[in-house]
Amino acid sequence: MKNLSEIRQELSSVLRQSEDFRLERAAAYKKGIMITIIAIIVGLIFLGLGTLGYAIFYIIGIIFIVAALIIFTLIATKNQKEYKTHFKSNVLKRIVESMMPTVSYQGNRYIDRTDFNRSQIFSSNFNIYKGEDYFNGVHKGISFEMSELDVKRKSQSTSYSNGQRRTTTNTSTIFKGLFIIITANKNSYGETYVLPDTAEKLFGSLGKFIQKSLGSLAQKGSMIYLENHPEFEKRFVVYATEEIESERLLSENLLESMLDIFERWRVTPSFAFIQNKVYVAIPFSRDMMKVSLHKSLIDNQEEILKQFMDEIALSMSIIDELSDDLK
Repeated sequence: MKNLSEIRQELSSVLRQSEDFRLERAAAYKKGIMITIIAIIVGLIFLGLGTLGYAIFYIIGIIFIVAALIIFTLIATKNQKEYKTHFKSNVLKRIVESMMPTVSYQGNRYIDRTDFNRSQIFSSNFNIYKGEDYFNGVHKGISFEMSELDVKRKSQSTSYSNGQRRTTTNTSTIFKGLFIIITANKNSYGETYVLPDTAEKLFGSLGKFIQKSLGSLAQKGSMIYLENHPEFEKRFVVYATEEIESERLLSENLLESMLDIFERWRVTPSFAFIQNKVYVAIPFSRDMMKVSLHKSLIDNQEEILKQFMDEIALSMSIIDELSDDLK
């Protein structure tokens, strides 16, 4: 894998071209700010005239201020989105290709919802499904694809009070984070699920009974106890449709790799082993591969390149951890 100085040298001309594009978008963004400020000042003047007893001036003033804020939001969103798309298509794609020639990257693509559903990790229904930063290819001899996902359920509830009907919109997050699909060289006829151990943390010994019942209800098979691995048992609960196969699959090395992923990310991941696919869900709230319209690619090139190289390496570390156990 190439180091920072080698990649910076390779991308020098691309960074200069992208910096020109960034400056254009940033200038348009600043122009939008000036237009917004002028429109708000005009709106405030009309509001001031409204104090003289002319109600129409109040209305005009409010219209100016609201319109200014809407226009600025549209201008800001447009320019940030255009630069983000340009950067990911021209700079970030080249960084990935330089670091890992056998891996491809598409900034606006994400893992298909059908593949997300096949993992069966999340049983809740959802109606909002989006994502970005799609990687796929071969790494350490293992085929994979991954992307960030943001999966939500949006619902409405209706209540009545004093004869008035009231509709409330609720949005709950099903999953937000990094989702990975690895094609293993080993095939299994059963299904094994390694999930965060939340029930036992909350309810102690009663939690084991709850987990066992929940696993059966979700048709994830029987609960597997790993008494010889207390550290693993603290973090995870295991369900399997084929107990003997599952115990053979969950080798000492694989359990250690899962714990290492937890230690590296400081969140508890979920795993599903179905046929020759391994599904990994790493939950987190922040956006990786974040692009800033207001940061120079020339003055801050080392910082920016290092940021993205570190985040790519962190994402690929999951495959690094699991590759030896899945070949």
